Amino acid sequence: MTTPAMSELDLGRLCEKVEQLSREVRENNNRIDCLERQLVKTKGFGVGLAVGLIGLSSGIASAITKLMN
Repeated sequence: MTTPAMSELDLGRLCEKVEQLSREVRENNNRIDCLERQLVKTKGFGVGLAVGLIGLSSGIASAITKLMN
């Protein structure tokens, strides 16, 4: 079996669709990169906040222990 040859019009449409998909993939990759950077920043802030709260709560517990003794 042989496949029929593509007309120039079909070939042009195919090339146009491939270029459109390539642009969309590049745009989506840029969006993903941006989201990943935001996620890293948010993780760092969350870890810093947790460490700060742990330090603050241990300081308060230490102060209460000294006051009770």
